[in-house]
Amino acid sequence: MIGAPVDEARKKLGTAKDKSETQDFYLYGDNESAQVYYDKAHAVSLVSVNYIGKVEGIPSPKDVFGEDAAPKSDGSVFKMVRYPKAGYWISYNRTGGDDPVITITIQKIQGP
Repeated sequence: MIGAPVDEARKKLGTAKDKSETQDFYLYGDNESAQVYYDKAHAVSLVSVNYIGKVEGIPSPKDVFGEDAAPKSDGSVFKMVRYPKAGYWISYNRTGGDDPVITITIQKIQGP
């Protein structure tokens, strides 16, 4: 999805709740949302998917990275991996507690 033109991203993601030239906000029910940011060339530069509470089918760190990430003592998890050859990085962030907020972000690596 990173690098996809605005029109292609919008076609794949459905109708945005709010949209502009620089970003779109999608709401997929009460507990799942996504934000998509566009660069000056009108291509996707960042996608952030957010889950709040207990939602069916939330990807795990293993689903995202191919390996688990050790939780901290409070249950929170943070892992970030850069893929410079592919031109992006991915992060997985989970808050601690029984009703976590999980944010999975993929962003284009910006040049110098």
